[in-house]
Formats: sequence, C-alpha cells, structure tokens
Amino acid sequence: GGDYCAGIGGGRGGDGGTITIEGGTINAQGGYSGAGIGGGDGGDGGTITIEGGTINAQGGKYGAGIGGGKGGNGGTITINGGTVEAVGRDRGGAGIGGGGIDYGSTGSGGNGGKIIITNGKVTAVGGYWGAGIGGGYGNNGGTIHISGGEISVTGGATAAGIGGGGASSGDNMVDLSGGDITISGGKVVATG
Repeated sequence: GGDYCAGIGGGRGGDGGTITIEGGTINAQGGYSGAGIGGGDGGDGGTITIEGGTINAQGGKYGAGIGGGKGGNGGTITINGGTVEAVGRDRGGAGIGGGGIDYGSTGSGGNGGKIIITNGKVTAVGGYWGAGIGGGYGNNGGTIHISGGEISVTGGATAAGIGGGGASSGDNMVDLSGGDITISGGKVVATG
C-alpha cells in the first residue's frame, strides 16, 4: 500500500471494509501507518475472512499484520483455513488484531476486535509492544476464540502472545487486559 494505506483494505482513515480471501498466494504489505490486510491509518480492520490460500501480511510502521492501521481496532477477523503469516510493526502493531500508535503520542493503539480461528496454520508476530494475536499498543485483546488449527504466536516487548498489548511506563493506557479468550481445540504455542 501507499503511505497511510493498507496493502489490502482501507485508504488513509479508512476501515478495511469486507475482505474475503478464498485461496491463492497473497503478499500484502501495508504502507506507512497501514495494516498489511485491514485498515489504513486510523482505520479499523473491517470484516476479514480467510478461507484458504497462502497469505503473508506485513503491517507498515505502526500497523497490524492483519487488522487495524495505526490506532485502529482489529475489526472482525475469521480464519477458517490456509497458511497465514501476519507480522505487526513498531510501535505496537499486533500480528493479528489492533494497530499501534506513533512515537511521541500518549494513549493507546487499537484493541484486538473479534478474532476467530477454526483451522489453518497461523503464525502471528507482534511488533514491539504489540500482541501476537490481540491488542495493539496499550489496549486489550478483545474477543479471541480458537477452536482448531496450528497456531504459533509471539508477542512484542511487554505484550502477550495472545491477549493484551504492551506499553511503556508513563503512557495513559486504556486497558491492558487479555480480553475474552477461549481456546477449545487446535495446537497452540504462545510466547509473550
């Protein structure tokens, strides 16, 4: 994506809209402040459904790999299959979930939104202060339900692998809680 835009999804200030990926090989790189797949700068992730394919989603600076652009919530993200790699960027973009926030700002990035994973092979890495799956900088994990698949997640500094984002001391965080997390199946490896 161009500056302030998602690789796939919203332009500057725009939510991701409705994005459905059913197959193929997808490489999505967010521009400055945009998600790889999801919101542009300031935009939420929208409604993102992945049914299959091979997906590599890299957030731009402050963006989630899949989910919110800078400051944006994750939206509703459903993964039912495929091989998905999602990498958030500094400061505080989640691998899958909320966007981060720029340096020099206080407050928080986006929450995780609603994330449902039923199947597939999913690798998610948060940017510095971003959760692997869940909240961006200084915000909660949202609602996360995992019922199947092979999931490997790594959170950034002070952030959960699955759950809340991290933050530096002194910032005015909204909510660093894990949110509502349910894991009922699959193989999950989560590292904070």
